[in-house]
Amino acid sequence: MPNVFILAGITMTNKENASLSRIATLLLCATVLAACTSEVDEATQLLSDSFRIKEGLEVGDVTSYPGGVVCGQYSAYLSYYEPPLENAPFIVIDGALDRSPDTLDWRLLCTDDPAAALFEESGIGPFSESSLELIKVTRDMSLLTSTLETYYEDNTSYPLESAGLQALVEKPENDRLARNYRAGGYIDQLPVDPWGQPYHYQHTRWGRVKGSFELTTFGKSGEPGGHGLEADISSSYLPYLQRIARLLGVD
Repeated sequence: MPNVFILAGITMTNKENASLSRIATLLLCATVLAACTSEVDEATQLLSDSFRIKEGLEVGDVTSYPGGVVCGQYSAYLSYYEPPLENAPFIVIDGALDRSPDTLDWRLLCTDDPAAALFEESGIGPFSESSLELIKVTRDMSLLTSTLETYYEDNTSYPLESAGLQALVEKPENDRLARNYRAGGYIDQLPVDPWGQPYHYQHTRWGRVKGSFELTTFGKSGEPGGHGLEADISSSYLPYLQRIARLLGVD
């Protein structure tokens, strides 16, 4: 006698249940394929819309990757007076087009395994659901980065290196640019890295230009260099860490 299954009040044989499972699998595959096709079509249209000169535009090798990333190449005329740009890379991330991505973006975004690519490029990781240290570093740097941007919005400058990240907790005494410092500071307590060390802060200021900052942890060893838990982790890698965290569901 064949096995019988009861689903939502419907009685099915083993054979019928197997057929239903195959249909469900096919429907899932079709849904995923449709989503990927839609992303590719939307990215291609976004690229096309970005050019004033449409004649001679060619787009190829357009591929969808996990996390809302589409990568490809294009050839196009940027001017009627210059030769066309040939086989130039482009990346679309969450609907935002980058027609001139740098090499690091191409390596770490245009891949089916961003965690492996990050480890190969930097020695950081591999990042997985059980990487508690990397999860904490990603969250800490995300918090500090957003807090530094809020500080900048108020004061039109980042904290001086001499004041360091402590300037986010209490107003620095010797920074005359912190005129609009918020009462009570910007954060109650500074996070430390997973090994109990403070995050290193570097800030480059260029006159009246915004400048930039970098956050760093030297890993478990506390010394520059290394791989895995010993690896240095800079905030320059934060966008890639955040993307991997979102894909893993640990952001």
